[in-house]
Amino acid sequence: ITPQYVFGDGLLNAAKDVFAEKGIEHVGNSYHSLTDKEFSGYLTNAIAAQPDVLLLLNFGAQSSDMLRQAVSFGLKERMTIVVAWASGLEQFEALGPDICEGVYFGAQYWHGADTPLNRELVAKVQEKHGFNPNYSFAGSYICAKLL
Repeated sequence: ITPQYVFGDGLLNAAKDVFAEKGIEHVGNSYHSLTDKEFSGYLTNAIAAQPDVLLLLNFGAQSSDMLRQAVSFGLKERMTIVVAWASGLEQFEALGPDICEGVYFGAQYWHGADTPLNRELVAKVQEKHGFNPNYSFAGSYICAKLL
């Protein structure tokens, strides 16, 4: 299920390339607008296609809303759910363990990555704020380092 704008199309095209390379059958796609908050029609279409995997290609609040609705429809019991581009810790905390358990997330940042730059960031954020950095902190930190 894909948001209909450049980001969504980019993820969908990349996914289709991986599917072709790995011999994975792509059974269908539904586009949604950037203003959609209710996804039952898209999820019903996904159920009808009987995929082994449901790939969610949206981001932010829409991916969280869609995932909550997919779980309430019982899709975790019917298929594997993958959120291609998660915002990491902040999204996982907002969704909670009942929603996240058994779902695969493409996390673009994770505070536990064992690299010198990340260890430095984690130490600074924990010292100043008392919590682990999230996707937003990491993106801003990397941009500042590049300058």
